[in-house]
Amino acid sequence: MSAAGQKEKYFRHPFLNTGPTAEAKSAFEAFLRDRGYRVAPVTVDPSDYMFNDILGESAEKKDKELGEKAKKEYLAYANLVFVYEEQESRNLFQREIPQVLLIHDSDLNAECLDAVLTQLEKRGYKFISLDDALADPAYATPDLFVGGVGISWLTRWKLAFGCSWHCGAASKSCRVPMGPVGCAKLT
Repeated sequence: MSAAGQKEKYFRHPFLNTGPTAEAKSAFEAFLRDRGYRVAPVTVDPSDYMFNDILGESAEKKDKELGEKAKKEYLAYANLVFVYEEQESRNLFQREIPQVLLIHDSDLNAECLDAVLTQLEKRGYKFISLDDALADPAYATPDLFVGGVGISWLTRWKLAFGCSWHCGAASKSCRVPMGPVGCAKLT
């Protein structure tokens, strides 16, 4: 990056896990801040790594049908996650905010990225830089979540609004996308 006159400035937490305790989270946030990094929040995580594992398994087994099903289900699930997070955005901010999509460098995305991006364009998305997305006031909302799981920033931000991060706190619906197995109802 330095050859292009740029430097690293963002950090994305692995598995979106920002720390199991308030002390660990605070210490790591200070570590990043002291080095000039800003956390790259994620509002849309379509769990592509899980579908990629299934695609890899299909290649090992030479099971083309399973591979095609993994790609088809990934595209459907990614769309479902966008529907859910768009609604969460409207519930929290009374508008849709610029979303930050987490995708990984993988065989799945090598094969499906064009279709994912086409889906997003059909939903009305335009692609902007992370700097531009983070300029939206919603991204100044404090992340008050502490725990040993990784969840989207829209879910984390519920706490800043005095809600529980669990299902139903900000959303009218309790149907939460849960990965390639479908949806789970949280109670």
